Amino acid sequence: MFYYGRGCSTCNDSGYRGRKGIYELLVINETLRSLINDRAPTVVLRQKAVELGMITLREDGLRGIFDGETTIEEVVKYT
Repeated sequence: MFYYGRGCSTCNDSGYRGRKGIYELLVINETLRSLINDRAPTVVLRQKAVELGMITLREDGLRGIFDGETTIEEVVKYT
């Protein structure tokens, strides 16, 4: 079940209260360091990082949607 903000006078009819961050953390290991030193294209670095377990901004945003903490519109807007 997905949630949508209804809005009220407290939130200025936005349907949102407070803030929730979405995060992407790239931990550099020897494989990625080697690709960086070899000046590999960004798309290659990203693919390898995801293969090695990096969670992207969009994926972290999707977790927030499924947990009922944010809406699809907000995640799409910022990712």
